Amino acid sequence: MPERGLLPPPGTPERGACYRWMLFASPLEFFITARRHGTIAPSMEAGYGNEADLLRTLDLAIAGKQYVVGDRFTVADLYLAAFIGYYIQIGELAPTPAFQAYAMPHLQRPAALRANARDDALAKAVSAEGR
Repeated sequence: MPERGLLPPPGTPERGACYRWMLFASPLEFFITARRHGTIAPSMEAGYGNEADLLRTLDLAIAGKQYVVGDRFTVADLYLAAFIGYYIQIGELAPTPAFQAYAMPHLQRPAALRANARDDALAKAVSAEGR
């Protein structure tokens, strides 16, 4: 949906940075899943490195910022805020001041609230069907 303007213009440094932060969440999620299941690989063998480096990288990217890329909301903010909010909610990320200050305002955006309401309704319907 290009008309939403959630990606910076093609060919700009901001476009590359946006992709960087969207892709950064993958190794972080791999790490959180591995940690949760007790299967953390040695740092030199894992595609995610180690916990300290991952969390420090994320913290430095968002600390004191409203947006992770540039001066406006992008798909990277949408993804990282949802990621951080979810993993805080289930207890897999500590609710640090930097994580809270960055993610919580994005999670209160009208579009985020509408999406969460749809998800909640779907989860309720699926649960009622016994799946």
